[in-house]
Amino acid sequence: SANSGSVWPQAGFAFDALSGITGDVRLGFDSLVVEPGIAAHDGHLKLALAPGKVSMSELTGRAANGVLGGTVQLAKGPSGVALDAALRIDGADLAELGASARGKAGIEFKANGEAQSPAAIVAALSGSGTVTLDGARLPVPSAVMGVDIVAAVLGNKVANETDDIADAFRTAAAGVDTNLGSRAVPFAITGGNAKLQAISLESNSGSASGVTVVDLSTLAVDSAWRVAPMVPPAPQPADQLPGWVALPTKGPLPPASVVYTGRLADLKSLAINADASDFQRELAVRIVERNLEELERLKLQDQLRAKLELERRQAIEAERAAAKAAANQGTATALPPVLPESAGTSPSSTTGATSAGPTPSAGVQPSPPTHRTTITVEPDPQASAAAAAAAGAAPIVPAGERPPANANNSVRPQPARTGPPRQNAPRRTSSDEVLRSLGGIP
Repeated sequence: SANSGSVWPQAGFAFDALSGITGDVRLGFDSLVVEPGIAAHDGHLKLALAPGKVSMSELTGRAANGVLGGTVQLAKGPSGVALDAALRIDGADLAELGASARGKAGIEFKANGEAQSPAAIVAALSGSGTVTLDGARLPVPSAVMGVDIVAAVLGNKVANETDDIADAFRTAAAGVDTNLGSRAVPFAITGGNAKLQAISLESNSGSASGVTVVDLSTLAVDSAWRVAPMVPPAPQPADQLPGWVALPTKGPLPPASVVYTGRLADLKSLAINADASDFQRELAVRIVERNLEELERLKLQDQLRAKLELERRQAIEAERAAAKAAANQGTATALPPVLPESAGTSPSSTTGATSAGPTPSAGVQPSPPTHRTTITVEPDPQASAAAAAAAGAAPIVPAGERPPANANNSVRPQPARTGPPRQNAPRRTSSDEVLRSLGGIP
């Protein structure tokens, strides 16, 4: 019999109606829909009815091509309805959740709660569980997604403005496919929400971390990610620049925020929002520093090129000077020949030659006399006498030093001179001629 005197408000569920019913019920199902897009197939379960309690056990089936199992118990509690559940899915195909997802996943959790009605019981659940990923690829930000955006800004492909950078993050997040690999992600159930522990992705060029919350009553997803890339250092100069020191590598930029919202059953239709305000301000500062570093590098390059050009020219001049010195060293300087007075270079012959020339006409200034250097080589009397004696000839005696004739010699007597005695001009030596050419003596 059923007692209809008590009906649970808001839900129309009456445990009193089942208070007199006991027994077991086995059910089979082709499809058990939890949420559009999320359902269990080809399964069965066992219902155990008892006064004030309904238990579901031996739950089996397939969910997202994985194996489903678990137990659920609904009982009358002191302040309403109490729920105690334990569910497990092994080897679920992530592609069933969206075309951009790949890999396998498993989920296991235990939760309990108590509320005034079965309709409100899910919002009161609390518990814990674990999501296990195996070779998973999901449409979430990667550790290098922000690096690509920084490179686009540095290459002037994206304007360094907050809205433009936020649009770049939204575009990248819509088409990203990140390898999460194999990992276990714990989660906690509080107030009807399952909050996954933060997932962190690290690389040498940046990082990304995200926290995902699933509302168990609606299976709505809210996944917030923070992307913090590094600014790549300026390229190293091709030449070693003396005095050039690269700026030290700074830490990552302030993270940009990327938030996905939508339904768990339709990952490809998630809405994406981005905020890059702090990211853009710090990136603008880094770009200024980078430009200053580039100007300093160009300045040092110009100085190095100027120094190398100066050294090259100095080397060329040194080679030319060495070649000229070698050529001068191999060439001897020849002095003009020294001519005696007998060659017509004495003053008397010069004077005679001059007097024999034409007489300058009136009004014509005569050319200034040309001073010539006459070098006379005087014979050495002693050397001449010695040479004559060696040859067996009579020695040559100067005219003023001849000995008087005697009967034994055959020298012919000289006739007596008539007229005044001849005045012999003083002899001029080579030194006198040199001094005369220099104006020392007349």
